[in-house]
Amino acid sequence: MEPGQDTSSFLAGTPAEPKKGAGKVVATVVVVVLVVAGAFFGVRSYQQKQQEAAKKAAVTPTPTEAPTEEPTPEEEETTPSPTKKPTPAVSPTAGEVKTAYDMSVQVLNGSGEAGVAATARDFLSGKGYKNLEVGNADNFDYQGVTVRIKDSRKQFLLTLQKDLQEKYTLATGSGTLSADSLFDASVIVGK
Repeated sequence: MEPGQDTSSFLAGTPAEPKKGAGKVVATVVVVVLVVAGAFFGVRSYQQKQQEAAKKAAVTPTPTEAPTEEPTPEEEETTPSPTKKPTPAVSPTAGEVKTAYDMSVQVLNGSGEAGVAATARDFLSGKGYKNLEVGNADNFDYQGVTVRIKDSRKQFLLTLQKDLQEKYTLATGSGTLSADSLFDASVIVGK
């Protein structure tokens, strides 16, 4: 206070003159609060609509294709069991077979140990054989590797045996497959 100024109004608690920019500050604060509140409620409303739409989509089934059966794997079973006649997934060789690698070869598990036919198939595939099928032999008592081949494919027997000998011990002798066999050759992997 300045000397000579009336102090009675000051001491009595009368309000002093308001500052000139205070009204603008209050208005700005109110506007900011309204904008933030509007944004909050707008976002919340949008999220609720999204959740409702998601619930409706989950409840309303969409047309889909009918489920299909899974194809049966061409691999041998994990727990092998002997079979009388394995069903081939590979079609028999059609037309002329020019090399041993063109023959349809059935690789069978004759040991009972899971995976031996698939391992032999992979080995032969690495050698260049193209038409290979795996399965289980009629029993699990085979020793070494037994090779059976159609008479019409006998000229390829030595090539097949030579390729197999790089990794396997061949059983003595080889057998003949019947002319109506679905495969040109059969390789049975024993113990």
